[in-house]
Amino acid sequence: MKFLNKFLMFCLVILFAHISYATDHWGWGAGFTTDSENLHLSQFTIPLSHIYYEYSINNNFVVSAGIFGYLGFIPVVEANIGILLFDNPFEIKAAIGKFSDFVLSGHDGLMISTSVIIDSWFEIKIFGAPSAYYTQPAISFKESFNNGKIIKNENHSGDIEKGYLGLLICWRY
Repeated sequence: MKFLNKFLMFCLVILFAHISYATDHWGWGAGFTTDSENLHLSQFTIPLSHIYYEYSINNNFVVSAGIFGYLGFIPVVEANIGILLFDNPFEIKAAIGKFSDFVLSGHDGLMISTSVIIDSWFEIKIFGAPSAYYTQPAISFKESFNNGKIIKNENHSGDIEKGYLGLLICWRY
């Protein structure tokens, strides 16, 4: 939690220090996440929603904060910083950040993402949480998903052993 607080404060300082040079926008989207870095080994996919606010500083750097909706509505906060490559009509964004599911299970970790942005309003985002850089959740996502009810991960064992990937389609305005 200390890292998350420091990271969020860092993002806020960057945001307000460069506000006069920034362009900003809101974004929202939907997609899914899996339980494995290897898609063919994945045992389930979970729907996600996403809403975020992003500042672009000097059209090269971005700082954003948002909320993923696990199962569409369970909030998972995220913040990241990244760079933009190229310019309209196609931009590529690479970012690294932190996520935290503090409401339901205390699950948090590092998130790496890359996006293709088309005409500054449509974004295809692929993100991942590397297996060595996140905590195991207090809720068993696999068992909860398979049984249709929340089941505790009693010993915090490897519920999601190999990291995971996600895909989001987002609209920016």
